[in-house]
Amino acid sequence: MRFFMKYILLILIIPAISLQAGSYFTSQIHSMGLRVYIPGVRGIGMGNTGIASMDSVQLGNYNISQWRHISDTRLTLGLRYNRINTQIDNENFLAASAGFAGISLAIPIKRHKWLIGLNFQPYTLLDFKSSQSQESNGISFTQNNILNGAIGKAQLNLVWSPVSTVGISINGNFYFGSFEDRYEYTFNDGSYRDITQGIKYKISGPGLGFSADIQPKSWLIFAGFVDTRSALTVQTTYNSSAVFPDSLQRNLEAFPLHFGLGSAIMLSSRWNLAIDYSHQFWSETLKEPTPDYEDWYHLGVGVEREASRKRKSVFFNQIDIRGGFSTKRIGYKFNNESVLEHSVHFGLGFPFNQYRNRFDISISAGLRGNQSKNLADEQFINFNASIAIGERWFRSRR
Repeated sequence: MRFFMKYILLILIIPAISLQAGSYFTSQIHSMGLRVYIPGVRGIGMGNTGIASMDSVQLGNYNISQWRHISDTRLTLGLRYNRINTQIDNENFLAASAGFAGISLAIPIKRHKWLIGLNFQPYTLLDFKSSQSQESNGISFTQNNILNGAIGKAQLNLVWSPVSTVGISINGNFYFGSFEDRYEYTFNDGSYRDITQGIKYKISGPGLGFSADIQPKSWLIFAGFVDTRSALTVQTTYNSSAVFPDSLQRNLEAFPLHFGLGSAIMLSSRWNLAIDYSHQFWSETLKEPTPDYEDWYHLGVGVEREASRKRKSVFFNQIDIRGGFSTKRIGYKFNNESVLEHSVHFGLGFPFNQYRNRFDISISAGLRGNQSKNLADEQFINFNASIAIGERWFRSRR
């Protein structure tokens, strides 16, 4: 129990130390930020896969039916650090961000049969700042555009395993958060007063999700999930008397249908292969679609060599080693061209407490966008870490 309390307290501290800096490609008009897709830190190291995870230690974020494999109450907590180097024309900009990457808790009601749980993860992140020198009617001023905010996704989950080879889950989703657009006008002439105008959007709404997996062979798993279209409420607040043109106001309607399919194969007693595909109709996010929005998708492939269970093994046989690659379309167009993201992944897992718990780390590096097509690109490196721990909360009486 002390393990759980320690990491629950840690998650309360994280917001106070978080740093924010985001992608240039979130600057699109009506932007909902950069879509966050983290199946789990183990999965990130394997090409950002994890829909069909053969894992009884870490709790994944998408195929909740896979949680049926756990045998005790489990907690998974994740942290992230992202570093982005953006190049636009001949100028470079460096940004970094750090923060929370998700928390999950699962409690078996009947071992390998029924389970309840909850989890929370980032859904979309927006943080963009720009500064431009302007002149109007002979008056010089600087215009700062500041767009920031985040949406989180919370889930309440019920998992059922009717037979040992099949798992099914139903998930109550709830989305919440806010975005703020702020425009600051700083005049070079001291006879003019600086102006700040802003608009804030508070967003919330429920949704429903389902997931399932089947294991026709001991070495083979197929799995998938669907998050249905949400119903969102958007409350708009102005922090100035300025009236914003309709072209600048966000017309968010819903977070659209999101689905994913995956497969995992045990190549041998220690080697695993995984492949995932996930798709979201991101172009349907707005009430009035714009040509700069398009569907989001992700494809990942990865391998893992599991730690050896033999005692007195050399160090590299006592840890999980992972690698993979992925490609993603982020859902926004720049210069009328899709923005693609290509990444390579590497990860390590450090089992402890007789392989019942694990500390995982992953590193992803890649390129987002293209100078010739999108007039900008970003070189990024992402670091993620998580700890997965378990404890028996409910014991049968003799």
